[in-house]
Amino acid sequence: MADNEEEKREWNEEILVPLDGLDLEGDKKEESDYDNDEILVPLDGWDDPKIDPEEYKRIKEERDRLLREKEKLETKTKAIQDQNARLAAEKAAEEERRRQLEEAENRRQYEEWKKQREKEKSSSKSGEVSKPKAERESSTGGFGKSLVIALLVALGIVSYKLYDKSPKPEGTSVVATTTAQADNSAILKAKFEAEKSAREQAEEERKRKAEAKEAADAAEKERQELSKEADSLYDAKRYKEALSKYLEAYDKGYRGDEVRIGYMYNYGQGVKRNYAEAVKWYRKAAEQGNAYGQFNLGVMYENGQGVKKNYAEAVKWYRTSAEQGYDYAQYILGDMINMA
Repeated sequence: MADNEEEKREWNEEILVPLDGLDLEGDKKEESDYDNDEILVPLDGWDDPKIDPEEYKRIKEERDRLLREKEKLETKTKAIQDQNARLAAEKAAEEERRRQLEEAENRRQYEEWKKQREKEKSSSKSGEVSKPKAERESSTGGFGKSLVIALLVALGIVSYKLYDKSPKPEGTSVVATTTAQADNSAILKAKFEAEKSAREQAEEERKRKAEAKEAADAAEKERQELSKEADSLYDAKRYKEALSKYLEAYDKGYRGDEVRIGYMYNYGQGVKRNYAEAVKWYRKAAEQGNAYGQFNLGVMYENGQGVKKNYAEAVKWYRTSAEQGYDYAQYILGDMINMA
């Protein structure tokens, strides 16, 4: 005990302890959102009378300022997201309205084309029926009727010759008109079929995306269930089984248990103690922006556990964690700055 009291401001290079029970300013420690079982701290650092209260107060004020800026950024981000969602909804509504108008116009054109075709078929059938009747009437008339018919035929021939010699405007051919109508009908039908095919393809693509999203959601749910199962095993102190489930969830793509895995390697829970493996998992968490992983990685660098002792790297990771508002990282960082 006497030897431990003589070591001033030095880290214990072998033992890292949880935060439970430490009291920064003598007051009762409030409940924290952080998982204290996974935060590593030195044994002797926070009740040292040499710590400058003014410096600690300055660090707390800086932390509060960073938190306020973070809240402002979150508010702005939410406003931008709401605006983007509103614009996207308006765009989707406009596209739907335009699509409905196009469908209505296509249906109208298609109905006109069908009516025109039915009218043409009806006209051709009517001509075929009326022709035998006219022949019967002409064969049953007397001499006067025959004479009238002959005069009409002669008049028709003269009129045809006169018409044949006169200049004709373009587009008067019945065959040309009928061909143009048929071409127009074919174009409308082809357009209708193309748009119908496009709508069917779009619907198939929508279904494919929905199925892919459903499969992804199911896989994510499975990963989360694995992580929860591992947490239950860990709480029951069945560390070996818990570590196996954590690693299985990670291999399947779940991210969020890296700090716990590193902690288990660091303390030999369910596996032989391995500082290098602990550093590996702390680093994974730290690079994903996890404040706990950043803090613990800083401790490992400061103590030289699993990595070569490097105070510059330790300060770097303490500072990164502190900038996210982690109190203990801010305190340790201020302590190291005062000692420098």
